[in-house]
Amino acid sequence: MGLSDYISEGVIREHCYRPIGRSVVQIGRQTIELAPSQLRQLIVQYKLPLNGLEGEIEIDRRTTQVRQTGASFVSDRAFFSALGAAEIHAVDHSDFEGADIVHDMNTPIGPSLEAIADLVVDGSTLDNVHDAATALMNYNRMLRPGGRVHSINAAKPNVHGAYTGTSLEWYLDYYTANQYADCRVYAQLNFPTTQWSLPSGPVVILAMDYGWVLEHGRVPTLDHDGAIYAIVVAEKGPASTWDRVPTRAQFRTEAERAQWRAQIERFSASRRTSHVTTMRTDFTPPPGFILAI
Repeated sequence: MGLSDYISEGVIREHCYRPIGRSVVQIGRQTIELAPSQLRQLIVQYKLPLNGLEGEIEIDRRTTQVRQTGASFVSDRAFFSALGAAEIHAVDHSDFEGADIVHDMNTPIGPSLEAIADLVVDGSTLDNVHDAATALMNYNRMLRPGGRVHSINAAKPNVHGAYTGTSLEWYLDYYTANQYADCRVYAQLNFPTTQWSLPSGPVVILAMDYGWVLEHGRVPTLDHDGAIYAIVVAEKGPASTWDRVPTRAQFRTEAERAQWRAQIERFSASRRTSHVTTMRTDFTPPPGFILAI
């Protein structure tokens, strides 16, 4: 599992919007695809305190991606500590890559894991489990009120080996049904020259246009021959739930439609800026999307 350089920068942007908090739970230990110099540069760029980055920065020695490629990336501990986190955990179905919380995300978590996280980070787990809905509920059950989920996963199956693919609509409907304080949904479009890691091709990042969604009363469709990834940032409010199963648009009752619309209006009023920026600005977005710039 890993966070590319621009996704890692998105976590920093979220921290600038509001500090990520004390406790971070990674769903699978994340490879942070930033060299030490890149991390320092980003911290300076966003005018954050160096938090121990003045000297030698811990290098990732544990994740599979690093062991296979020999890359010199910062460790997850160095990255999240730089953002002020004091408790940095990784949950996995075994102690793979040194996970300190062992749990199969296909099954519901127990009470001991409820409300333990200020930030839950998923860099491609939902697309590698059989029961993605249970896993998503687990993430949000682990969150404290005010906590956030930051995730990137394949939005269609068989994308670079993805086991499952969860659509943009699937995420947005879950977070509206559970009355989250905010939810930002992005689509990452990869083109044929783009590899599954460390993209070298012209990646496009699109933000869902909630004004369009409100006008049309539905989530826009997105057709793309290449890989599509869903990037989602969601904030849990004091009255948010985690266990409500959404009803798809065409089957909603009048009450469900009204609640869905009220939530989209709430998300539309958010003052959050884009968490990611597109790498290609000459792309014309389809209806319902805008370039994330």
